[in-house]
Amino acid sequence: MVDIFNTPVYYISFKKKESIEREFKELGFNIVRHFKAVDGRKFDPAQLYKDNTISARAYDDLQYKRSSHNGIPSLGAIGCSLSHYHIWKKCVENNYSHIIAVEEDVKKMKQKLNDEDLDKINEIFKKPNTVYLSVPNSNLRGKVFGTHFVMLDLEACKNLINGFFPIEEQVDMYMNSKKWKGDVNLENFAIFNQGNSRGTSIQDNCFKCNMPDDKNYYIIIGTVVSITIFFLIIYVIKLKFKIQ
Repeated sequence: MVDIFNTPVYYISFKKKESIEREFKELGFNIVRHFKAVDGRKFDPAQLYKDNTISARAYDDLQYKRSSHNGIPSLGAIGCSLSHYHIWKKCVENNYSHIIAVEEDVKKMKQKLNDEDLDKINEIFKKPNTVYLSVPNSNLRGKVFGTHFVMLDLEACKNLINGFFPIEEQVDMYMNSKKWKGDVNLENFAIFNQGNSRGTSIQDNCFKCNMPDDKNYYIIIGTVVSITIFFLIIYVIKLKFKIQ
């Protein structure tokens, strides 16, 4: 049985946040610690690529803007990924059975976790090598994303560390990739919400990411536009001759 309230909670932020510590202690968590966030804005993309910290695709995302949801939107996203990576390392180095990583935009949904919440968490962690994300359901091609509250067991931390570099995708998408490869068990249901991440130093407004992947969509749209233009030209020509 997982003792969630005595599982170390590390909240990621540039500075200590007494409000986060207070809220988690009010929820019953006994071990709440600050993890100083890695400031990705200070990095040089070229040096990151040279050092094999990021992949060629991630470098291109940073230079020319990403074209998919799992791409890297900013240097802040690199810092976010590295922050989670170092928390996984803390779990391994300290031989914790479980660890919780929390981002500073986490929003609690209720005053106390109820027995149903705790039963679900215990059921999830009956499976070894498990990552739990507090997000409601699959919402992107069968994947889940959002790392505002993540709970992991020791084995999952070891497996996420293995193969982490070079960074090619955002940390939640990386977890999804490890799931689909069979490296970790990833499960989810919501007990915490996430604040608005738009306009932060991490996320961006990615127009290309929201475009359909299916080429037939563009063929159909192109055909409709071409036919519309054709008939519009015919109409204008007929109207011109009628006026004459």
